[in-house]
Amino acid sequence: MTVVPERVQQPDLGTAPSSLRRRIDELRDEVAAAPFIGPGAGLDKGREYVDGIVDYSLRLAMSDDPRRPHLIRTSGVRRQDDPTSPSAVFRRNGLDNPDNDYLICSIDPAHDYVVEGERGTTCEINFQLLNGNYSDRTDAFASNRGILASRDVPTDASGRFELTLSSDVSRATTGLVLPPTTKAVIVRQSHVDWGIERPGAVRIRRVGDPDPDQVQIDEAYWSRVDAYLHNTIRIWLQFGPGVEAILMAANGPKNRPYNEGAAPRRTPGGFPDQFSMAGRFKITDGQALVVTMDPSGAAYHGIQLGDYWFTSLHYLYRQSSLNASQYVRDDDGSVSVVISRTDLGVANWLDTCGLDEGYFFVRWQGLADGVEPHQPTVTLVELVDLDRGTAGGLIDPAERSACLARRVASFGERERVTRDVDFV
Repeated sequence: MTVVPERVQQPDLGTAPSSLRRRIDELRDEVAAAPFIGPGAGLDKGREYVDGIVDYSLRLAMSDDPRRPHLIRTSGVRRQDDPTSPSAVFRRNGLDNPDNDYLICSIDPAHDYVVEGERGTTCEINFQLLNGNYSDRTDAFASNRGILASRDVPTDASGRFELTLSSDVSRATTGLVLPPTTKAVIVRQSHVDWGIERPGAVRIRRVGDPDPDQVQIDEAYWSRVDAYLHNTIRIWLQFGPGVEAILMAANGPKNRPYNEGAAPRRTPGGFPDQFSMAGRFKITDGQALVVTMDPSGAAYHGIQLGDYWFTSLHYLYRQSSLNASQYVRDDDGSVSVVISRTDLGVANWLDTCGLDEGYFFVRWQGLADGVEPHQPTVTLVELVDLDRGTAGGLIDPAERSACLARRVASFGERERVTRDVDFV
């Protein structure tokens, strides 16, 4: 039986206080003045970024009452938009993974919670406790307080699960123990095949909660939306070059050398079986960057490009990300991708969407115990020297068009199914 959550209506921005609408205008002005607009970030994308953060904040403020917890989806496309439209607004922040869907809500370790639902057919579903929701402050990032990896989620024969979150170890035998500093739980569902895999419906309730589906839309709600808008923009905007970092950690990838790889590392605050690698690309029309990786047997492996808004590039009508169902492996099991401004006719092409520079990010999830991925090789080449037999081999324009059409159709189906199990 499919669990379909009761829905609540997301508030219309038109009913927001005038002070909040002024805040949105101020944020648009702030984004328009970002020093990195140009080779590494477009102004139009910045405007969409603000619209997406507005929708994200409206949702986040519906999930942050630990007395009435609601797992709210903070990824994907605004519900009022056609997900396959070129003008659809995506909720993007924190170099969002195109293959992931995210659910989050606030919890209080003074109470017990039950998280229940269906496993679904995504390649991974992970649960993590955090000491914040990524948008509640600007002086620190939310950090890990507990993890339940996909392989450890207890499911019955029908794929259902029930997890208890409690500060009492004896009551959290099938879930997670809540440390005193816990403030939120986040659920990540990772897709490899967008058109076939189905996300699980996940709900949360506070033990003893008499009215779990009540959401208060009042002055306090709009105040939280205002704060989340400001904090979210400020926390991630600093990843762009030329922006002074509020946080030491925000120096991260923006100060790395161009066109070089690095040793994969466990994602900070992430899962024990998850590694990632971040780098920066900088190319001209006559150049390409070749990245060769070993999937290392990961349940999920993917690579994406990002801009200096620290968001994913357009990944619906543009091939700016690839995962194991989308790329072609080399004969030895490795994967090579070519990053360039123009389509070079290779299967594993990553489209910079017109940017000369930006980020590339590789993820490995669900690795076997003791396995650490090898460092990818990163090589800058002149187009005249590029081996066109690499990166999955050559494809013609008709094949490329067919690949992109499948990409759009499969994402549309994924979004439709995900909306069906969404709370809002």
